[in-house]
Amino acid sequence: MKSRCFLCSIVLILIFSSAGSGKALALDEAPRIGEHAPPFVLRDINGSTVSLARHKGKVILLNFWATWCHACSAEMSSMNDLYNSLKDKGLEVFAVSIDSSEKSLKSYIAKKTISFPVLFDRNGEGYFEQFGVIGLPVTFVIDRQGVLVDKFLGTTDWDSPEIRSKILRVINAK
Repeated sequence: MKSRCFLCSIVLILIFSSAGSGKALALDEAPRIGEHAPPFVLRDINGSTVSLARHKGKVILLNFWATWCHACSAEMSSMNDLYNSLKDKGLEVFAVSIDSSEKSLKSYIAKKTISFPVLFDRNGEGYFEQFGVIGLPVTFVIDRQGVLVDKFLGTTDWDSPEIRSKILRVINAK
């Protein structure tokens, strides 16, 4: 089921990207683990501007998702728990939604009581071209220097000891 949902996401994203920009995905140009995360600026659902550059010095989980993606919804609760338990240690979480309706996104967030900032990227400005994402959900871990150190494809149990340990290692790295 997990792989089928991820495959459906890939198909929908490819359709969405080709219809929206007319550009082909340049996956070979997507950043790789060990490289600096591409800069971008998006607005959160409250209208505030969020940029990765402003959060340098913190460990960032950058999650790409949509409310219509069941795999994405499945991981939101555990991601929220991870954020709440580690935010005082320097963890930031940004969830970049590609939903087409900001109103339905706000309704979803209110029902789920998500504590971290949710960014709205209807046009794929910080999504396809900069990060080369072709399926949902996908989460990048960015260290305090702005370097991509890990990538999680598909639903992730952010409450698991293994995942928590990985995130803590990045937080505790000097």
